[in-house]
Amino acid sequence: MIINLKLKFKTITAILFVLALLIISSVSVQAFGNARNQEPMEMEVSYGMKGMVRPDRSFPLNIKLTNQGMDFKGTITIKTAAQKHVNTAMVYVMDSLLPASYEENYSQVITREIPVVMKSGEIWRKSLYSLFRYNNGNFQITLKDSRGEVVKEENLVVDQAGVINAGYLVGVMSDNPEYSRLLSSYVWPFDLIMDTSSVRSTLLQPEELMVENLDTDMPDILIFADYSIDDLTVSQQLALKTWEERGGILIEGADTQNVLSLLEDSFVDADVNKVADRSAMGFRTYDYASYALMEMPIRDQPNVIVYGILLGIYALAAGPGLYLLLRKLHKRYYLWFSMMALSLGFVVLIGAYGSNTRIRAPFLTYMSVIEQGEESCRETVEFGMQAPYNSSFSLYVDPSYTLTPWSSENSYNPESYVDTSTFGQVNISYQEDQKKITVSNLPSFTMTKYSLNREQALENEEGISTNLQVFDGIANGTITNHTEYDIRNAVVLMPMTGIWIGEIPAGETIQVKDKQVDDREELLELKYFGEGEKEERKGEERFEENAWQSMYNMKNIARTSDSQVMGQIVNPDTSWQMDSGYEAYGYAYYFAPAKVDMVQGDRLYCPYVQQYRSDDSISYLPGLAFSYSYLYDQEYTATYHLNDILEGSRGDNLQIESLWFEQREHVGKYSLAYEGTIDFYNNKTQEFDQIEDWNRTFHSEELSKYLNEDNEITIRYIGTDKKKDDNKTYVMPNIQVIGKVGEDAEN
Repeated sequence: MIINLKLKFKTITAILFVLALLIISSVSVQAFGNARNQEPMEMEVSYGMKGMVRPDRSFPLNIKLTNQGMDFKGTITIKTAAQKHVNTAMVYVMDSLLPASYEENYSQVITREIPVVMKSGEIWRKSLYSLFRYNNGNFQITLKDSRGEVVKEENLVVDQAGVINAGYLVGVMSDNPEYSRLLSSYVWPFDLIMDTSSVRSTLLQPEELMVENLDTDMPDILIFADYSIDDLTVSQQLALKTWEERGGILIEGADTQNVLSLLEDSFVDADVNKVADRSAMGFRTYDYASYALMEMPIRDQPNVIVYGILLGIYALAAGPGLYLLLRKLHKRYYLWFSMMALSLGFVVLIGAYGSNTRIRAPFLTYMSVIEQGEESCRETVEFGMQAPYNSSFSLYVDPSYTLTPWSSENSYNPESYVDTSTFGQVNISYQEDQKKITVSNLPSFTMTKYSLNREQALENEEGISTNLQVFDGIANGTITNHTEYDIRNAVVLMPMTGIWIGEIPAGETIQVKDKQVDDREELLELKYFGEGEKEERKGEERFEENAWQSMYNMKNIARTSDSQVMGQIVNPDTSWQMDSGYEAYGYAYYFAPAKVDMVQGDRLYCPYVQQYRSDDSISYLPGLAFSYSYLYDQEYTATYHLNDILEGSRGDNLQIESLWFEQREHVGKYSLAYEGTIDFYNNKTQEFDQIEDWNRTFHSEELSKYLNEDNEITIRYIGTDKKKDDNKTYVMPNIQVIGKVGEDAEN
């Protein structure tokens, strides 16, 4: 009996042991299966402001890696395939031989390589700037380990629905979907400017408001609802200040009850000119600079014309010419000796002419712009790389700059990547202490373009400071240059007007005394081109003038408070180029805010009334400035809204003291100084009164019947029939005003 019990006990124990093993095995297998199903490396890819971008603008491409496995070391690559087409730069090297329309189709692939080192459990993030140009929005992101094996791979395509063109983006710092519903019903208030604009919104949390998005000026308006600015990091707050300087609108203290009214008030109080600019194309950039690289003449060009002349003379002189000369002199026995001496002489000449101009190595052309803000300076360098051969070459650039390669135009957007083994290759390697660009498999003299950006804090009294008073067409004050650059061809840019300054040496203060205020276009013609006709200037000199003029016209200044100093840097810094013997040749420009006061006592002077107008084609919108300089038709009628001269004080009236017309002294090839009659609309008789002599000053007593209660005056221009050439237009005289203002008036 006892033996049977022992056997039963052993049997039960054995059974329990087996069951325990089975349970443990099952749990182990399940755990092992779960471990196999769980990816050791996760990759998340996003772009722009939650998938929204502006066309032809840089935007951040965001990559997030989560390492759930062992320690990892490898490389992540971002590849952009540009299918077609890019112009070669051969034409700009030998432009004396090839027509300007010469181009060659080819394709290039841009690959960026970034080292990745992660410990187990770590999260790795990286944001890169890229360009969305035309319909080129394909990216291939590949993660490889140290052995070169693919760990993760994703194809990213920019969603066309997320492209913001002629629209306004509002970011709301909240996770409440009610804000999206409310803002979706908001009607764009400036349909008189742009009937295609719209207001779009997105909800954001503090970690989603990336510095890179603020740097690319997205969103246009930022509303803090459930969060405050204190919830942002220091770097986010600094980027937010710069974003506001460039026209971003910040709204705080919003809730679902007041968000629409706060948004409406923000549009009313904002500078409508900046609102219009952003809705049309986002914050303006110096895109001109990147395209100008293709036309920039090289400093030392191979002079193929001189070579051709030398070879032609040699061909004629060394052969028949020399023979005929010696035969005429009856000294033909000197022929062979003379030919040898002449050949040696021409070898020396060709070597002398060619040694200084021969292109032996890759070279760089660049356009650089430094924009001074309130607390920092933003530097942008657009540069192009070319080589006189088709073998690979490399350039190292300063790692403190953000590097963005310019992708080429696409004629179509392929759904998948094609074989790119025969395409031109642009490889950008990101290391801790350097950024390396390697170009290979491209035709000789093919240009690849890149953009460098950097923002640096301004210390006390750094930069250029300006303090000017402008009244009755004369400017007085000081300009101090605390930069390390000598500035030349400097001007003060104001609404529709400017002041020629000239040179501002580094470390010096320039006294501006009795400087004449000129019309912007007249200033350009009279000052910069005043020493000679534009047609007489060639090559580098002509390009330099055209580049300066383009930068001069780049700024759309509508308010006196937005006035700026602009000048060309004499000794530009090319320290962004590292470890390279390549020649860097180009031009650099400096922009800085300028304090301009047009009030003298209680009297305000305004030389740019011309832009505060409306007519049959342009409806009146307070604060929106339009420039109008030419009379294209025989007759033109406009209403000038003089209270807009106050700019920031729309509710105040300006007591007009005097008004006069300023004729431009200089007119272009296709324009004429205005000739004709000027009529004022009489508000009492409701008829136009013809002004017999309009080339004089009109005072308040005479103007009272022409000004309505809102300080608006309507003027009709009727040109004479002397303008026989239909290709020419009349240049309108500028209207200038002096009036009395209150203590709270802004200028």
